[in-house]
Amino acid sequence: MHVMFLCLVGMVLGISGADSQRISVLDTDDFPSKFLAGRDHVGSFMDLMKSHFDTSLDFLFASKFYGSQYIERPGMAKLLAEESDRHWEEGMDVLKKYLQLGGVTHEDGFLDKMSFTSKNVLPSQTEPSHVKYISSLKAVMGKSRDMVNAYTDLNHEAGRKHGGNGDADVSHFLQEKAEKESEVARKMAGHYVTLQKMDASGIALGIFDKEL
Repeated sequence: MHVMFLCLVGMVLGISGADSQRISVLDTDDFPSKFLAGRDHVGSFMDLMKSHFDTSLDFLFASKFYGSQYIERPGMAKLLAEESDRHWEEGMDVLKKYLQLGGVTHEDGFLDKMSFTSKNVLPSQTEPSHVKYISSLKAVMGKSRDMVNAYTDLNHEAGRKHGGNGDADVSHFLQEKAEKESEVARKMAGHYVTLQKMDASGIALGIFDKEL
């Protein structure tokens, strides 16, 4: 994760240096996409990226919590670690797409979005273990559902403005991302339903955790 972050910073700084030589790629006639011409679209793209990166940090910390000797739920720790890695990669994909569209990196708005934060989604220490576990599973499911809505909303903008600020390639990109998040949400919902049908005993939770 740290190596990936250093690579990301290096890439952004390198591109920032190149972009600083011009006013804006939006001023060029051969700009590959006019979708970013609307400032709201730039902000929406950056929000998608930041949301993925922030979520990656949240799930990374939570995975360490479940993998600790005090909790010892390796199944949930693995699930959260995998989701952390996935969200990081998804954030990178959004960033790459933004740059492909001609997005600039030297403006304050972009640099603000590069400040990643964790919202501290660690379960409460006072909650029973099964409640913590269910809450964490719901958090993964809920985040994917939120991302589906975010991608879908922006996709509507990309699809309905052809001839203006619409872009079929951007629309396809956003649709694919929404579908991927939908798959994750459905998978987590299945786990959630299964867990809800089980009793709250440590034995049942342990069996479920091993199956993750």
